Amino acid sequence: MSSMKADVGSVIWNMANGTMADNLADPEFTNSVDALTREIYDDPSTIVQLPLDSLLMLFAIKTFYVDRRHNNPDTIAYIGRLLNSFSRTDSAPEEVRRFRGESEDVASSVNPLYMMDVLLKGETNPRTVMALHRYIADHSLFWAGTFPDASPSTSSFGESCYYTLSRFGDTSSYDREVYSELSRIFPFYVDGMNDLARNFLHAPNREVLTDLMLDAVTRSKEGNLVEATQAKEDALAYARLLHFPSPFGSN
Repeated sequence: MSSMKADVGSVIWNMANGTMADNLADPEFTNSVDALTREIYDDPSTIVQLPLDSLLMLFAIKTFYVDRRHNNPDTIAYIGRLLNSFSRTDSAPEEVRRFRGESEDVASSVNPLYMMDVLLKGETNPRTVMALHRYIADHSLFWAGTFPDASPSTSSFGESCYYTLSRFGDTSSYDREVYSELSRIFPFYVDGMNDLARNFLHAPNREVLTDLMLDAVTRSKEGNLVEATQAKEDALAYARLLHFPSPFGSN
C-alpha cells in the first residue's frame, strides 16, 4: 500500500515539476503511470489503497498527459481536483445546496441553464457571483465529461462560465490562465474526460466497484473496530467514485 501511494505521489510531483519532454522520454515515468493504471483497471480492489484525490489525479495524468500528450499540467491538475470535488456531496457552494434542498424538480436543479437563471439573477456580491460561475462551469465540465450523452448546451455553458471567470479582476493570474485554457478548448477537455470515464469509471469496472462497495458495507458491520472503520472508509470511497449516495444513509 505504502509503495503504491509513493509511486502515485512521485508521478504527480514529476508532472507538476518536470517538463513533458523529459517525463515522456523517461521510460520510468511512463511505465509507472501505465503500470499503476493497469493494476487498478485489472484489480479494482486496489482503489482502496489510495486516497481518492490521488487516484483521480492519476487518471487525469494518464488520460491527458500521457495518452493525449497535453502539455498543461496546471489544467490537468485542476481536472483531477474537480473530479475529486464532485465525488463529494459537500463540494457545492452553500447557495447551490440551499437551492437544491428547496427545489421540487431535481432534474432542473442540476441543469446549468436553470442554475444560471435562478442563482445568478439579481446576485450582486462579487465573491458569490464568482463562486457560482465556477461551480456551474465545473459542473458542466464534469457532467458533459463523465456522461457523454449530456445535452450539447451543457458544454456551451461551461465554456461561457470559464471565460467569464478568466475575466474576473479578483482572480489570481494562475487561476485566470487555467480558466482561459478551459474556455479556449473546452470540447477537448470534455472529450478527454469522456475517455477517462469510459476507461476507469464506467462498465465493466462499474459493476465490479459496486460489488466491492457492498462487500465493504458488509465488512463494516463485522470484525473489530479498526477493521470495521477501515471497511466503512473503503465503502464510502467506492460510493464517491461511483457517484452513489452514502451506503450508510445520512448518518
